[in-house]
Amino acid sequence: TTILTYLYLFYHIVILFQVLYGILTVTVVLISGSNVYYIKSNDPLVKKNIYTTMGLGIITFAIGFIFWQLDQLFCPIWIHIRRDYLKLPLGVLFEMHGWWHLLTGLGVYTYLVLLHYLRIFNLGKADQFSFIWRWGVIPEIINNDLAITNKYSLTFWGPYETENYIHKQQSQVNPQTSHTHN
Repeated sequence: TTILTYLYLFYHIVILFQVLYGILTVTVVLISGSNVYYIKSNDPLVKKNIYTTMGLGIITFAIGFIFWQLDQLFCPIWIHIRRDYLKLPLGVLFEMHGWWHLLTGLGVYTYLVLLHYLRIFNLGKADQFSFIWRWGVIPEIINNDLAITNKYSLTFWGPYETENYIHKQQSQVNPQTSHTHN
């Protein structure tokens, strides 16, 4: 990535930067995707959450990448629409560069959660952690020793858990557990 940045800074070849950035991103996806294949779990929810998180991260990042390209190609048009027609506050919706940062940031976060989950499996510590969807849409890995105090589900857009399912499971194993996690 350092070489990529230097090439862009010294030669200002935007298309080279974009293509190499895309190749770098695809490489990360392919390598992590190959690791998904080797996850051993009898729980269908594990694979479902892995594939959902992987897909969500890729799609969110890809949409952000498309917005970046739209910003690069049609920036004067977006400026004209924002300033002459929509004005504030609606003009903010056509800030494609801003959407690029928001969506790629969310995509990268989602993908980092996936990589964290894969690492937990590779280390043989999957029984110590649980995968949840905060508010049903934001993936998160939680240590089973910690209580969850916010709404969460066990699947993407799934129903909220009515009890602290993860903490309840752990309490049955270790009744002294009384930590909380927000």
